Order: sequence, then C-alpha cells, then structure tokens
Amino acid sequence: MDNVWSHLSRIGRWYSSILFSTRPSVGLCVFLATVGNPDLGIAALLCGHLAHGFARLFEFPQADVEGGGYGCNGILYGLFVGSHFVDPVLALTLAVGGSFLVCLVTRAFTNTAGWYLRIPACSYPFVVTTLLVSHLTWSQERQFGADIVRPFSYSSGAMESFLGKPFHLTFSEKAAREGLVFVGSVGAILFQHSMLPCVMASVALFLSSRVIFLITVAGFLFVRFLLALLPFNTQGQELLVGFNAILIAISIGGAFFLPGLKSFALMLLAQAGGLLVGFSLNAISRGSGAEFTALPFNLMVSGAFLMLQGRAFGARPFPPVLSFASPEEAINYYRRYSERIFYRAIALPVFGEWQVVQGFDGAETHKEQWRYGIDLAAVDEDLKRFRSTGVHCEDYYAFNAPVRSPVNGVVAVVWDQVTDNVLGGMNLREPWGNFVLVYSIGVYVGLYHLRRGSVAVVPGQPVVIGTPLGRVGNSGRSALPHLHLQIQMEAHAGSASLPFLLQDVVMREDEASLFLPFVKPVEGTTLRDALPAEAARTVLCPRQGEEWILDIVDRGKRRATTWRFRYSLQGDVVVSDGDEEIEFRLASRSVEVLRFSRRSLSPLNLFAISLADLPYDRFAGLRWRATLYGKSAHRFLDRWKRALTFIAGEVFSVLCHKEIVEDDATLQQEPSLVTVRTRFSGDPRAPASSRPTLVARFGLEGFRDLSLDDEAGSSLSCRRVLPPSPHP
Repeated sequence: MDNVWSHLSRIGRWYSSILFSTRPSVGLCVFLATVGNPDLGIAALLCGHLAHGFARLFEFPQADVEGGGYGCNGILYGLFVGSHFVDPVLALTLAVGGSFLVCLVTRAFTNTAGWYLRIPACSYPFVVTTLLVSHLTWSQERQFGADIVRPFSYSSGAMESFLGKPFHLTFSEKAAREGLVFVGSVGAILFQHSMLPCVMASVALFLSSRVIFLITVAGFLFVRFLLALLPFNTQGQELLVGFNAILIAISIGGAFFLPGLKSFALMLLAQAGGLLVGFSLNAISRGSGAEFTALPFNLMVSGAFLMLQGRAFGARPFPPVLSFASPEEAINYYRRYSERIFYRAIALPVFGEWQVVQGFDGAETHKEQWRYGIDLAAVDEDLKRFRSTGVHCEDYYAFNAPVRSPVNGVVAVVWDQVTDNVLGGMNLREPWGNFVLVYSIGVYVGLYHLRRGSVAVVPGQPVVIGTPLGRVGNSGRSALPHLHLQIQMEAHAGSASLPFLLQDVVMREDEASLFLPFVKPVEGTTLRDALPAEAARTVLCPRQGEEWILDIVDRGKRRATTWRFRYSLQGDVVVSDGDEEIEFRLASRSVEVLRFSRRSLSPLNLFAISLADLPYDRFAGLRWRATLYGKSAHRFLDRWKRALTFIAGEVFSVLCHKEIVEDDATLQQEPSLVTVRTRFSGDPRAPASSRPTLVARFGLEGFRDLSLDDEAGSSLSCRRVLPPSPHP
C-alpha cells in the first residue's frame, strides 16, 4: 500500500510541475483538468509513465528521475498526442517513440546545457519532440494526401462563440472577454479548449501560489496591452500567445527568480521578447507544419539565465539558493536572512562598551574603496572617550585595550613596527599603522592602528573567536586612539573593503539595552559584546528523545499533549507534538528559531516565538526584536492584512517586541526565574491593550509555562508538567 501511495504522489508531482509547483492540490487539479477528455487523459498518463520508465530503465540518477522533469514533459507530450491523433495504432506508436525521445532530450539537455550553462530544461524535451512529430506528420499529409492529424483548436463552444464576436462594446463585455482569454490561455497549456477544464487549470494556478497568480495576471495584461498597440493579426493565435505569456510570467516572475521589482521588470521585458519570437515562429510554422507550442517561453527563460550570469554576488534579480515550495516561502526566507546571506557576520573584537565613531561611508576617511570600514572607540557610562584631562594617549579608554579575533581563521599578515602618535599627530607615510590580518573563509579581516609591540600572534597561527591579537594603539593615520575594523578581499593593508555585520551585540537604545543577533554597524551607536552565559544555554539543551507533558487551557477547554525532542543531522533541535514541528538552534549567544509552526496560535508555535532570538545574557530590562513571517504570523496581523492574504498570499510579517521583565514577588521566591514578554505590533508605542501579549517563563529546568492574551479577551495558557522531585 505504501508503494501505491508513493507512486500516486510521484504522479502528482509530474502534474504539479507543469505549473512549477510541488503542492499535491495543484497536481490533483491539473490531473482533473486533463482527464475530462479520455483521449488526452489516457495519452498523458501513458507518455508520462513511459518517459519516467525509460529514465529508470537506463538507471539515470534517482534525484533527477524523481524530480519530475521526465514525467512532466512526458505528460505534456501525451496531451499533444491525445489531442492531435485519432488512429490508435499511430497514436500508440508515436506515444512510445516520442516518450523515448522526450527521455533522450531531457537527459541530453541536463548533461550539456544544464550542466555547463546552468539553465533549466523547462519543457524543451516536450517542445523538441512535438516540433519533430508535428513536422513529420504534416509532411506526410502533404506528400501522400492522407488525413493523419485531426483538426485542433484551443477554443470551442461558448468560449469560441463569445471570442468570435466582431465587437465587444461595453466594459463588462471587454472585461469578460479578457477573462475568458486568460482562462483559455491557462487551459491551452494543457491542450484544453472546453470551459470546465480551463477553469480547473486556472484554479490550480491560483492554488499553486497567490504571488505567482498575481504576477501571471500582470504579465498577461501587459501582453494584451502590447497586442493592442501592435498592428499584428492575432486571429486564432490569442490563446497560443497567452499561454506562453503565462508560462513566462510564472517562471521568470516567481518560480526561477526571487520575486521583486527587478524580477518583475525582467518578466515584462521577457514578455515583449516572447511576443516577437512567438509571431516569428508562427510565420515559420505556416510553411513547415511544425508546432512550436511553448518554445518562446523556453527561449526567454534560457536567455534570462544566460544574461544574468557572471554578475556580482547578490546582484538582483537572482535565483534562490535553496529550493522552496512556493515563492511566498522564498520571499519570507530572504526577508528574514537577506543580510546574513549576502554579508559576512563577525564578532565584536573588543571588551566593554565601544562607540562606532565612524561607520560605513563615514564623512572623514571612509570613502571609495574604504567605504565599508568602521572606527571603534571605548566609552564610559557617560559616553566619554577619556578619563581625567584627556591630553595623553593613556587617558583614553581605548588605548592599550585588548583586541581579540572576531572570526575563526588563520593569521595571514602582521605588522608591528610603527611608532604610536602623540595625541593629534598622524603618520601619513604609514597610514594603517600596526595591524593584523586574519584569513577566514575567503576574506581577510583587518584590525588596524594597534599599539606598537602589542601584537601577540604570528603569520600562519590558527585563531578562534576571542583569541588575543594585540592592543589598541594610536599608530598610522590616527589622531586619537581607536580601532579600525574592516573585511577585505586581499592580504595587504588597506585593500578594498566589503560590507559586513556584527553579531551578538547589546546596543544602547534610549537608556535601555537592545540585544541584536546581527546588526549593520551604524555611526553613533554604542555596542558591547553579549556574554555567552553557558549555564543559561545548557538548560535549553534537551536530551535526544526527551518528552515533555504539557497542560494546555485554550479558551476554557483543558487538554494535555506531549512534545518530543530530537536532534537533526545539523545538530539543531526539532520539537514535535505529532501534528506539527518547530526547529531551533542553540547558537553561541542566543537561540535562533529556524522553523516556526504554520499554526500561528498553537502552543508549540507560541513556544517557538518565546524562544526566538532569546539571549543567554539575560538581565531585567533587556529588549530585543524578532520578526514573524508567513503563516506563523497570520493570526497576529491586522485584520485587513489577514483578509488580503487570500489574494496576495502569506507574504506579510509582524514585529515582535520582546523584553525581560521582573516580578519582584516571584524573584524573592525563585531568583533564577526569567520572564519573557512579547508584544505583537508594528509600533512598540501603541497602547498595550491593543496588542496581543505573550508571556513565557524559564527556570533552572528550562521552559516553565506561557500565556497569551489578545485584544479580543481570549486567552491560552500552556504549562509544562514537571516530574516530581526525588526525595532525599
């Protein structure tokens, strides 16, 4: 039975891949759209299985075979065979031979253009096979006068009669016509011409992704606008042009590239190019009988991939580096991790509070190739840089302060021969002063203006985060003691700098302390390193296979559940209650939640929200922020955003304002208890009564309990049932 379900799931992937989706509901809708006509439905299933079977027969890599490309192209070719040929013997012969050709072209394309040019196969195998078979049968008809191919039209019945009207005068008629052309174009991808299958295919497109659906509508309307401007005869070609426009919009607008303004602009330009290619191919088709079907779409996608290769890392638009189930997931992932993906994060290389006295693009010296450096100066509680009169280097808190490695790596270059300047003096002949360069995963981290004689490492020495490197001085182009920090590509002083982030720091903000797991250094901010607090980290580290029993009260109804803990291959903690899972990582200074639950108000998701970016260095008044995206944030969104998700998809987010709070009465009884309060709002100054509030408590044993109260007055509480303490 498991093998049957596994194969049905495989078939569903074949059908859903036609619309660049992985969702079973999409595959089911596409399947239902094709089986209404038995000729098309049976031929599609047959050719899909033949193409997949040939791939397995010749032992192609399993990942390629199970990816769905062979079955998907086989199904498309089967739809072509079922819609164009009546004779069963001829149809069967073409099905077997053509399916093998689909398999051959798929593998050949993967091993050549796919490998060397890094372009996707899309539906090239289907297009090439269809082109050859259609030209062959057309030439045979011309030569022998036999009727081999039955007449085929993408529109018929009510759709054809409405589209065939010479005039559509009223706005409602014009809108209805455009709607019918759109629905018919989606159905034309599957060689469907009846209304019901076309509507079913459109439903599948809507279910695949709301973002893609909106992009598709925009791309389709843009093509219709271009057709209204151009003096082209579109009679009999509207749906052919339309389904290529839809495929271009799906692929370039969201399936292959991260949705955004630039990918949207690229999609619109590709629509214009695809329109010209389509009309040119149609002219060729009249004299050859070859049906080019989706070739304009394939050429535009391949051209886009080739055009965008060889650019700078992070240049937009770009394909997602990971595989996502939908564009919404890709959007949310990149909104959450974009800076961490494109910028290197390093630790603060000093102890205590330091101020960024000159940041990126600083007005004094951080220009051109040195624009991404920062200058750090130690300060006291009053943000003063020096003690007493401040007329000597020794009066400055930064002078002689220890400098440690901000990364794991190997010491590449050291220089320790430059004399420190007196206050106000500068050495312009040796502007970088004494320095250490540490090589770490493709880049060099430079620490400049060190004190002469303080460098404590040698080239080739391995270092880890925290290894002492030297002490802050006043050497080089430095009028006041400070530390210059930058990331660079080359191993010499003053090489061109790269942008970076600081990780695990506590920043002063309006007389409060704000923990930031990652932050782009901004001039004027005061930062210190967050303490590791290993004891606090340990209590959040469960045993493999550990189980927690939870007592839950949700709107007055009590129930019990069990959470089970396990570790992934990457060492991350996965928590499951049988229906859903969350995943988090115990980083060096805080808890990083990697995966939230899709049920925004479930106790397990609330537990994940409470853990999100929870620092180990906890003290009363410490604040931090975390952002929820997608379905995990749905119930915390404003009402109008919740309503809009039906059309726009789960692309909205909510900001969580988190704080360590003190309860004096509780602390007297249990000083180790930590209470985390989370408020869900875009504006932290909004009245507390207007925001849902989540309160979670953590003790020596780890998680203790949590409660949620929202603006509607409903509440949910979850308490961990601890085993009884053993008697002495």
